Amino acid sequence: MSIDGQAVGVRVSKQLGVNSSKINREIDELNFYTTQKVMFSDVSSPSAAIYGNENVPSITIEQQKAVEMLCQLERAEEEKENIRTEIGKFSTNITKQSQEIVTEIKQLTLNRDRFSKGKIMYLYSPTIH
Repeated sequence: MSIDGQAVGVRVSKQLGVNSSKINREIDELNFYTTQKVMFSDVSSPSAAIYGNENVPSITIEQQKAVEMLCQLERAEEEKENIRTEIGKFSTNITKQSQEIVTEIKQLTLNRDRFSKGKIMYLYSPTIH
């Protein structure tokens, strides 16, 4: 298997472009919430001053766990809402299907032919079709 240097370069260039765009979006969001503005050049190099600041406060393991638990709580609330929505959709669908079956049975009872009787038996059947 040969590796084409130009193809690798194109791929790396695309990845850099995507990552640069993500970083710029994060910088824009950060700048929205802070008064001290950050530029792309401030964060684009591992040797940038922002990474060498040893005065950056670190958080304890307990604080990390608290943040994780908060995220899990928020996710649980989101899931609860999703489940409520799905239950509502399911209930609506079951009601609609039941109404369609009842309407079909009423129509079939008007007909006394063999096909209609067989279809009624099928619709009343407890097995899933």
